[in-house]
Amino acid sequence: MPLKPGDRLGPYEVVAPLGAGGMGEVYRALDPRLGREVAVKVLPEALAREPERLQRFEREARAVSALNHTNILTVYEFGHHGETRYLVTELLEGDSLRELLERGPLPRARAFSYAVQIARGLSLAHDKGIVHRDLKPENLFVTGGGLVKILDFGLALLIEGEPGGPPSEAATALTVAGAVIGTASYMAPEQVRGEPADPRSDIFAFGCILYEMLGGRRAFARPTAVETMAAVLTDDPPPLSELRPEVPAALAQVLERCLAKRPAERLGSGRELLFALEIAGVAPTAPTAAAVPPPPATGPRRRLPGWLAGALAGAAITAVALLALPPRGRQGPAPGAPIAASIVLPEGEGSLVFTNDAGAVSLSPDGSRIAYLGLGGAHRSSVWIRELGSAIPRELPGTDNAVGVIWSPDGQFVAFMADDKLRKVSVSGGPAQVLCDVAYTSWWGAAWGPTGVILFSQQGSLWGVAAAGGSPRLVLERSAPEELDLRFPSFLPDGERFLYFVRRAEGANRIYLGSLDGGPPQLVHEGQSRALFASGHLLFVRDGVLFAERVDERTFRPLGELRPLASRVFHHAGSGWANFSVSDRGTLVYAEGANVLTELVWRDRQGIVTARVTEPDLYIGASLGPDGRRAAVEIEDHDTNQHTVFTIGLGGGSRSRLTRPPHDGHHPAWSPDGRQVAFSSTRSGKWLAYRQRADGLGEDTLLFDSPEIVEAFPRQWTPDGGGVLAAVREADGRNRLWLLPVAGGQPTPLTDGVQGAVSPDGRWLATVSKESGRYQVYVLPFPALDTRWQVSTAGGSWPRWRADGRELFFASDGQMLMSVPVRTANGFEAAVPQPLFSLRSKTLNPVYPPEYDVDPTGERFLVCQVAEGSTRRTIELIADWRSALDER
Repeated sequence: MPLKPGDRLGPYEVVAPLGAGGMGEVYRALDPRLGREVAVKVLPEALAREPERLQRFEREARAVSALNHTNILTVYEFGHHGETRYLVTELLEGDSLRELLERGPLPRARAFSYAVQIARGLSLAHDKGIVHRDLKPENLFVTGGGLVKILDFGLALLIEGEPGGPPSEAATALTVAGAVIGTASYMAPEQVRGEPADPRSDIFAFGCILYEMLGGRRAFARPTAVETMAAVLTDDPPPLSELRPEVPAALAQVLERCLAKRPAERLGSGRELLFALEIAGVAPTAPTAAAVPPPPATGPRRRLPGWLAGALAGAAITAVALLALPPRGRQGPAPGAPIAASIVLPEGEGSLVFTNDAGAVSLSPDGSRIAYLGLGGAHRSSVWIRELGSAIPRELPGTDNAVGVIWSPDGQFVAFMADDKLRKVSVSGGPAQVLCDVAYTSWWGAAWGPTGVILFSQQGSLWGVAAAGGSPRLVLERSAPEELDLRFPSFLPDGERFLYFVRRAEGANRIYLGSLDGGPPQLVHEGQSRALFASGHLLFVRDGVLFAERVDERTFRPLGELRPLASRVFHHAGSGWANFSVSDRGTLVYAEGANVLTELVWRDRQGIVTARVTEPDLYIGASLGPDGRRAAVEIEDHDTNQHTVFTIGLGGGSRSRLTRPPHDGHHPAWSPDGRQVAFSSTRSGKWLAYRQRADGLGEDTLLFDSPEIVEAFPRQWTPDGGGVLAAVREADGRNRLWLLPVAGGQPTPLTDGVQGAVSPDGRWLATVSKESGRYQVYVLPFPALDTRWQVSTAGGSWPRWRADGRELFFASDGQMLMSVPVRTANGFEAAVPQPLFSLRSKTLNPVYPPEYDVDPTGERFLVCQVAEGSTRRTIELIADWRSALDER
């Protein structure tokens, strides 16, 4: 029965109907708890009479609700009111794509924009193992600002029933309502035949939608559903060139692959589709009907260097043609296309480690060697060298805990940051030399210039130090309040000028040109990532695509169009880092946008995994709720690298999102009563501590801000719930623990340190600081802080107390979880630390969130560990990237 304004579904009050169809009725409703309007979809009553299928749909609906992507409708809740089942989602204002298409074909630029957005949403869903199964214009919504949202993930599985079985009661009801007829034009051939759908089925539906957006008509329109499905199986739509001759040939080729009858001939997933679209969307706009292949390359430009030819022939490298999207039947690279290759790395030790820096991958000036951050002993990062003529990388001794790696101009040394010091080491081996002190928490990239100066970023400014070592000098600092920090310097060939990235408030980031002589900076362009200058081109990443733009070397005025070089480049638009590097010879390397997967598991005191809590994903840290039944974690988005804080049930329950795009969320910490979570967010332009209800409802509250605070990361609530212990980087670069009051008032700076944990009785503070030159765990009386005991003996981080305060845990430098029995009746006494088990964590850096937590009993541990087989094993290489630019 239709609902009326004023009716209630659970806590939601119906405001007005929005529409109805085979999938159910949709209403505008008010959530009085938050004072916000939502959309409530009431599912057909027939579904409630099929419990097994309804249960399967509910599981998928909950999975979809965890998808955190701009182009996927956000699902808030799946609930029931009596026998009525409903979904609660964000409320959108705009039109369905069907309504827009009824007005005629879309302008080419708009159609392409919508296509890319749909592909981005599909990419994430397919990566998570979720297939839409019923993609069509009715299930795509375009907001007033041009943002595309994919609706109704997973509903088709409920409708279709099992392949080959009898139709469900729900399916029968929906057929009568017209759902099958409305979907037939977008069914893949395998769906028409009753076979299971997979991501390639969504790709076919996408092709139908793209054809309709550009051509103004359905690809398989027939008078009846039966005739339409027959056409899907046997007919090809009229060539798009007959309807829109101006459509680029590259885009027409992508469409052809999407509409292939056989799934094996289609693009395999949303991620492959996105890559193809990103390349096709900036290809030369030659008409479809008269596509002319580019002229063959001539002269020495296409000749590969001997070392690279040998590497491609004999090493563990798989070569492919870049940017070539050949039509069916055509083989081999397109004439003039550069050679691309995947450089295979070992599994486990020696695999690629990603950091929040530009220097995870760095190519030597002559292009013959790659330096990269790899997984070393005890899961610590270190510098590895991969000769392109060899299949086996080698680790450079003395580079443990390395962050960022850059080459000397002569290719004889690499420089890196480790343990708060800038160091260099010969690639031939030998001891590492300390060049100067740096602050890791404010380190954002470095460059080694041809005049013997190393330029690096720390404390929001750019500093320079001689390559032989010495005291650093300030080169360039922020020039306006909206400039948050200066990052990622890269030298021009003259060794005096350099490009650098400026992170600005509200995300309006920019690339500037500076000079060692102190001249005024010059704005180069608005940018999402750091930039390099090579061979007369500016190279940078935008939306995951690496572009080259020919510019005047003196003025940096653009001289040509943007040209794509690669897609899926690992980057982060908010912070500006992007992992790519070029050599003087025109070779380019980059890391793709995939990170090391982690999982949450329960381990006992022997380290045995007793339960796997989650499937592998990009989990960061583990903060256990006080009742031991929920956890707060960061989860990184696969496509955008956005960090979001969630609370999740450890027994398979739902998850609640606490932070939302476009702002990152980090370092969650629970309140003692389990009702709130503190975390750090960038919503004010810098990292500050907030608190929020653990169910994600209501508004978050800023704990404190002042000019003295550069960034603040929560570590723990005090046992009385009155304050949040936070690691604060102060304006002078000092790292100190502060106590931030929850109810307002002035904070209290406590003691130097980057981590801290107050004992359950509130009498002792465990800290991690570097006063001895190495991160160690100390215990101080709290709040007096008038003496200290060193607890760890061989390095330590991430202290955690047992609920009764009689045992302290921490992680050693060797990735071992250590146990320290303590007595506090007559002062503080600690036993000798004893190892329990290896954590297998992603990183040991003490400024990251702790990657384990302890159950109140002390008998089991929630561990965020590297998932088996998830380490990244390839670095992508492009030989002579200039040949892809077509600027001859």
